[in-house]
Amino acid sequence: MKKNALPTPGWYPAPDGAPLSVYWDGTQWTDQTRPGPSLAQLHYERLAAIHRTRAASHRQAAQAYAALSLMIAVIVLVMVVVASNRSG
Repeated sequence: MKKNALPTPGWYPAPDGAPLSVYWDGTQWTDQTRPGPSLAQLHYERLAAIHRTRAASHRQAAQAYAALSLMIAVIVLVMVVVASNRSG
């Protein structure tokens, strides 16, 4: 999420701590409510968020490793071509 960006529309725990979920329309809280999530559901959602964050981090690391490997391969190839031109 961008800095200062508003949360996406959806159901969120009541901001006042009440045992309810309140619907956020993307700009403000609405009057729509429903019974709040259980502690198990909150725990599951937190673990799922952690998993998504780690998966994204792993994808970024894999992409960086692939880019670095490609750069090294290009440098080695250039060195081989330069060396073969000098000797021949």
